[in-house]
Amino acid sequence: MDNKKDYLGLVGLLLVGFIGNLDISVVNIALPSIEKYFNSDLNTVMWITLIFALVSTSTLIPICKLGDMFGRKKVLLICLTIFSIASVLCAVSNSLNILILGRGLQALGASALMTISIPLALDIFPKEKRNFIAGIWGAICALAIAIGPSLGGYIVQCSSWRYIFFINIPICLISFILIFSFIKESFNQNNNKSIDFIGTIILAAALSTLTYSLTEGNTYGFTSKKILTLLITSAICFIAFTLLEKAISNPIIDFSLFKIRSFFISSCTIGFITIISVIFSNFINFFFNGISNYTSSESGNIIFFYALGLMLSSIIAGKLTTKFKISAVSLFSIIICIISIFLIIHIAPNTTKTTFIIILFIAGLGSGAPSSQLVASALSDVPNEKSGLASGLTNLIAKLFFIVLTAIMTCSLTYKENIAFNNTKKYLISNVSSSQVLDKKTKDIIESNLTSLNKNNFSLIQKNITLKLKKDAQTIIKNSSSIKTREALLKKAAHINNYLTKTMKATKVESMKYYSNAFTTTFKLSFIFLGISILFCPFVNPNRKKTEA
Repeated sequence: MDNKKDYLGLVGLLLVGFIGNLDISVVNIALPSIEKYFNSDLNTVMWITLIFALVSTSTLIPICKLGDMFGRKKVLLICLTIFSIASVLCAVSNSLNILILGRGLQALGASALMTISIPLALDIFPKEKRNFIAGIWGAICALAIAIGPSLGGYIVQCSSWRYIFFINIPICLISFILIFSFIKESFNQNNNKSIDFIGTIILAAALSTLTYSLTEGNTYGFTSKKILTLLITSAICFIAFTLLEKAISNPIIDFSLFKIRSFFISSCTIGFITIISVIFSNFINFFFNGISNYTSSESGNIIFFYALGLMLSSIIAGKLTTKFKISAVSLFSIIICIISIFLIIHIAPNTTKTTFIIILFIAGLGSGAPSSQLVASALSDVPNEKSGLASGLTNLIAKLFFIVLTAIMTCSLTYKENIAFNNTKKYLISNVSSSQVLDKKTKDIIESNLTSLNKNNFSLIQKNITLKLKKDAQTIIKNSSSIKTREALLKKAAHINNYLTKTMKATKVESMKYYSNAFTTTFKLSFIFLGISILFCPFVNPNRKKTEA
């Protein structure tokens, strides 16, 4: 009979799964606030997400092997401690670089939160209860994903983005105590004792250089020596990694699995579908905050419906695949994803919250359904002795696609935002040049300020111009004793300021149109990746249905 200690241990492990999923969703909703706090740009702030994905992807399999070799409980507690310390570092960071470093350390700890805690939880109870435990686990993780956006938005709006990291501490502490006290150590006695650390380092180097070159390509130029060197380095690392993995006996990636059609097609389809997560978990936050002017809480509440769609579609798909082919369910799901993209590329600054809720819910319905079913399809023809490795590899492939697609979308959006800014600048200069209100001298003063205008000082441009005009007026007033001259100058300054106020308001409206177009044009790229996944669908085990247990 199960005792209370077993259930207390299970609670500790469930909390680990909860915080692992919660952390990702609450951080994503805070990215626009962090960008503003550090006066940063999209390229840099996206590294908060990218560094987490890079480190967790590179260390996923080695961490699992360390758990098998030295004890899953021991490795989980160490990683939980690292995750907690890193959370504190993120919360107290006084620079964006420190925050990014903290996120990298968090990812190192998070590698074990999901992968090692699941087998520990399943080992507590008899085999006949494992499906029940897996169900509870899935429900807890789904709950974390669902409440994460709303909770993160509420925390950011009511206090500070720093508290999204502080909330990890009490949960991690309770988890640590319960796991340390009530969970028995677990090993894999048949595990191969070698770990491919060299392969891990080469893979991390390949991904890091590729990601950096894609995200910073607009800054330095894709033909610059720096970016070309990074791209060549990335290519060399990927080739070296492939050759190494084929040569050693215990590789991170078993390339022989890609010879199994169902595994290769299903895994790639999963990868391409992650574009929906990239858009609706990462980039849509910036649209809500910068274009729609929603608060963090409002943004979180809207994104909640994306998570709700994910949960519902996962449940529905499980039933559908007992009656229809997995390929048919996957195809239908991707069509729903394409519909959500078609809708999202038609949004504008005045799009209503209700419309956003509907779009995000549809996106969740489309992307949630194929995920688990495609994993089942990927593993369906894999030999039993390689099922564990294949399961981990599908997860790894999804993360690899997420990293690369995020980098591509960041590159595209940054490029389009630069165009939007230049168009805004041209619009403002054109208005000033054609103005009948301003004299030539005043136009020259304003245009000289606009020439040096950049993204960081755009919001201060009216203030800077007004101060410049006031200083010039004060100099004239000091050198003049005429009361009429003073009154005329003060009246002129007030008149110019009113003109600037109206012009800046009109420019802001026009600017939001330009920036909105930057997002929607970037979102159109997802049609390419979803189109490829549709081409794959007919070959995803076309004759196979999922059998009920």
